[in-house]
Amino acid sequence: MPSTQGREEWKFIETSSGQLKPGLQVVNSEIGDFAIISNSAGGRAAREYEHQLQLILERLTAAKMAVIRIEVDSKDTSDLEITQRILNLKFPIDMTTVVDHKALRIRISREQKPIGQLPGTTDGNGNKRIQIHVRSAEVSRDEFRVRLLQFDIGVPRKRQDWSSEIELAHKEHRDDLHQQELISRGLDGPVESHKLVLARRGQGVFRTNLQSREPECRVTGVTNPRYLRASHIKPWSESNDTEKIDGNNGLMLAPHVDLLFDQGFISFKDNGTLMISKQIDDEVLNLWRIPKALNVGPFTPEQSVYLDFHRKKRFKK
Repeated sequence: MPSTQGREEWKFIETSSGQLKPGLQVVNSEIGDFAIISNSAGGRAAREYEHQLQLILERLTAAKMAVIRIEVDSKDTSDLEITQRILNLKFPIDMTTVVDHKALRIRISREQKPIGQLPGTTDGNGNKRIQIHVRSAEVSRDEFRVRLLQFDIGVPRKRQDWSSEIELAHKEHRDDLHQQELISRGLDGPVESHKLVLARRGQGVFRTNLQSREPECRVTGVTNPRYLRASHIKPWSESNDTEKIDGNNGLMLAPHVDLLFDQGFISFKDNGTLMISKQIDDEVLNLWRIPKALNVGPFTPEQSVYLDFHRKKRFKK
């Protein structure tokens, strides 16, 4: 039966329009890295439950997670065996492949409704509490809780702004598939394909090659790879097969620095001097604590070739 031992207090998602009233918890999981408990009992909480569930699904995609089981966890199902409480969905669900979060949310709601339903009734199972067990290669339980409940990197984020993170997750998933296809062609040289293994989902060949050259974010100094993105200097779409997975064609950057670099609001000289576009809002630099005068250290000649492309083709002067 559902266990309530060791659970923390209910938390609430903060949105641009206020706090959502359905409670949620991020807890340990016996089968995954952690689980999200989404709860709704009635009234306003019931009305906002669907909104909350869809936000959770969007954040799971943005964090590149896999859902390995969803089960009804309400009081009306406490006497059922676990096999009777699991939703009739095909698991695991790779969230990086999910584009229509509304459709998935509707399907989850539809599948959970009959579980625990009394014979001859159509009212569902009362409390809509579910547990979503997830596997995560890059995000810890505590970090995901913060992403759900709080604002990101110092700037309030509206729900519609999350689409950029979701699209990034889809892009990285497609890139990893492409990288594996490139390896199968037997490329050599910078690719070092014979030495590389995709150690876990989200850790592609490009990222592996890059980390050996750039172990930290040069702007923030963050070294934990969990909080860094493998950013191409010369964009993937404009690179040839070898350049796409050449470790010299990239930087390990904190997410907000990656955004500025990818959009051309910042770049670097070969000697490491930070270049800042005149088109950037100074308030953004202040909030993200990026100094206007900064030298991050010189780049290698191999990296400088790609940086020259970035300065000429991507940097907004």
